[in-house]
Amino acid sequence: MHELQALLGAQADKLYPARLAQQHPRIVDRIVELWRQAGALEDYLDDLLIDRRGNRQGFPAEMLMEILNLKNYCMSLKHQPDRNPNTWGELTDIAPATRHGN
Repeated sequence: MHELQALLGAQADKLYPARLAQQHPRIVDRIVELWRQAGALEDYLDDLLIDRRGNRQGFPAEMLMEILNLKNYCMSLKHQPDRNPNTWGELTDIAPATRHGN
């Protein structure tokens, strides 16, 4: 099992980017490296989705959807701290009462 599958947990069946991992494993490895750094991960995923240099061929539609689905999932984790407070480094400052829904 790839480390990203473990990070995705119960969502791995829906969100694991199988085609991306097969054709671009270094990208999936980089996603794993950045997983606990919300801002850096969002920037990286944005860079994959948006051609800022104007000279990239781009990914096939299916891979773009895999990346977009990952980005949306990561954004949802960032905005729902009660669901998984330890996913992003920034969320460790949340008061314990808030983090546990008290």
